[in-house]
Amino acid sequence: TAARLTYDPEEITHTLLKFLNEPRIKTWFERKKGREILQEAEFVNEKGALNLMDRIVVDPDQITLIEFKTGGKMSFYATQMKNYRQILEQIYKGKPAVCYWAYVDSARVEEVS
Repeated sequence: TAARLTYDPEEITHTLLKFLNEPRIKTWFERKKGREILQEAEFVNEKGALNLMDRIVVDPDQITLIEFKTGGKMSFYATQMKNYRQILEQIYKGKPAVCYWAYVDSARVEEVS
């Protein structure tokens, strides 16, 4: 039989609120004039592979890509983010893409260069 996981709703709520109230994270959810927000956005690269990006914030001067993660950093995410950045910079020509990993469980943000 499969193990049953139990979750504490209060702990989950606390973790999510802590995450969403971090200043940098909060800005990714603000509505602004000229801003477009895409969630769970699907893009196809030049090889025909489907790429699902968690959150894209399209501002007049730049694109911000946020990939939500839990746990620690894993090296294969770097290649994923590089591919995502290339796709976005091809679609939104002339706008730089700034990419972040946002760790929900620790309310930590890491910019990916």
